[in-house]
Amino acid sequence: MHRPPRDAKEPLFGGATLLLAFVQGLGALAVVMVAFAWAHARLTEPEARAFAFATLVVGNLALILSNRSSQRSLWASLRAPNRTLWVVLGLAFGLLWVSLYLPWAVEVLRFAPLPAHELVSACALGLLSLLWFEGIKWVQRQYLMTTSKP
Repeated sequence: MHRPPRDAKEPLFGGATLLLAFVQGLGALAVVMVAFAWAHARLTEPEARAFAFATLVVGNLALILSNRSSQRSLWASLRAPNRTLWVVLGLAFGLLWVSLYLPWAVEVLRFAPLPAHELVSACALGLLSLLWFEGIKWVQRQYLMTTSKP
């Protein structure tokens, strides 16, 4: 362990943590809304819903990856071993595939299967929702490096 334990009297989630989560959620919501509007203009309604859903799922998974470390970059945090993370990611992508391509799930969710290039686009938009946050983390790291030098 690299840091001391949290004071038991401190709240588990402070105001800054909740504000950051709220802002991240708004960012992901904005990307999903843009994705749905873009998809709705060129795809059928069920395909547009599936497109937005895939964007939402990938965006949430991207936020999980980004929030693994507030100090390190996404790439550095991915190198830290975490078997559970990879199980969760695999299950989430598996369930996403089921919801988009298994006929009974597609019918229940009122989706339509997405062509491969549309799924790639939806995933790319989901990943886009975390770029701004990784940028903020990079700026914070640069600021800490410049202020910590004597």
